[in-house]
Amino acid sequence: MKHLIGIIPIASLVIASSASAQGLLDVAPRSADRDSIPLTFTVGSEVGWDSNVNNASSNEQDTPYISGNLGAEYANNNERTSMVIGASGGVFYYFDQVPERDDTLYNGRLSFYVSHAVSERLRITNNAYVSYEIEPDYAIGESLSRRSDQYFYAYENLSVAYDLNDRITSTTSGSVNYIAYEDNGVSNTEDRVTYGVSENLRYALDENLGVNLTYRFAYTDYESGSSTTSHQALIGLDYALDEQTSAVFRVGAEFRLSDDFGDQTKPYFEGALTRNVTDVLTFSWLNRLGFEDSELVQGATTSRYAYRTSVSVRYQMSEKLALSTSGVYSYADFDGPAARTDNILGANAGLNYALTEALNLGVGYSFNMVNSDNEFREFNRHRVNASVSASF
Repeated sequence: MKHLIGIIPIASLVIASSASAQGLLDVAPRSADRDSIPLTFTVGSEVGWDSNVNNASSNEQDTPYISGNLGAEYANNNERTSMVIGASGGVFYYFDQVPERDDTLYNGRLSFYVSHAVSERLRITNNAYVSYEIEPDYAIGESLSRRSDQYFYAYENLSVAYDLNDRITSTTSGSVNYIAYEDNGVSNTEDRVTYGVSENLRYALDENLGVNLTYRFAYTDYESGSSTTSHQALIGLDYALDEQTSAVFRVGAEFRLSDDFGDQTKPYFEGALTRNVTDVLTFSWLNRLGFEDSELVQGATTSRYAYRTSVSVRYQMSEKLALSTSGVYSYADFDGPAARTDNILGANAGLNYALTEALNLGVGYSFNMVNSDNEFREFNRHRVNASVSASF
């Protein structure tokens, strides 16, 4: 059962909606306010060093690597429609890869976001994101927490928002999440598709503050034949302090039902704070507490209940020099005969220097760590890189 047909009508960049997704994918509402940009292409190259390319608990393999990448982006904004399209692809070559792994690895990402005001009361928004890659994405949280093999991931969300009156807005959403690994040993337990629907009612207390009542339903079907059903009943607030600062949170209960993994009920929470501190400094903080679908194995781990948080900061230090940093932390509690607790951390920092309007130089550092009750899952990994890119 490979659930691929009909999953991806179109691909798009995702951080928004109230439909069913896990991790930090849909915690923060996405603003349609963005400057239009013409179709822009970027080509680049990178050299670097990886301290633990095999994510091993012992006998780590370090290696230098090189990569090349190509990307494209287009954005168009007007009074009724906002659209952002992005695509990127890269090839990585590792000089001292471990024997059982490929020396050459690939990644590719395709994204599309469009939001259109059909009328003053009706708005339709489509979000999606498609990727083919090797590295775990700790912010999304759908993949394994350790590097395993190349995998395909897709997310599609369609939402319809309608103003019932001057204060009440109804937003109905539907979503599909899909992940598939090339490694047959991994795909048997990790490959899955999740279908979700949700309804959100927002009552505007004033121009800046709103109360939200949210119901979400999700059904997850695993390649192994297992399945889970979840229901979320939530209440929350969203608040726009000014044009530069917004906050949103929801809290409630999540009911997870499964003949294969058992039934459980747990508290659920999600929240986001985004702020443009100044014209040159931006800040974002996302949080989520709830059930997650990855790394569940019948007879071993029956549930994964996790807190996941991320922080990102970008600072334009001068006209030519920019600093960007981000970090993701996850605390995951696994139930079952092979119960364990995982602490997962991913952090990176980078400096970018614009030699000209089209040519950029960059240096970066990243750190990944898994700390677990199962010592064979633990690892530390450091990476450093230098890059050059050109846009036109």
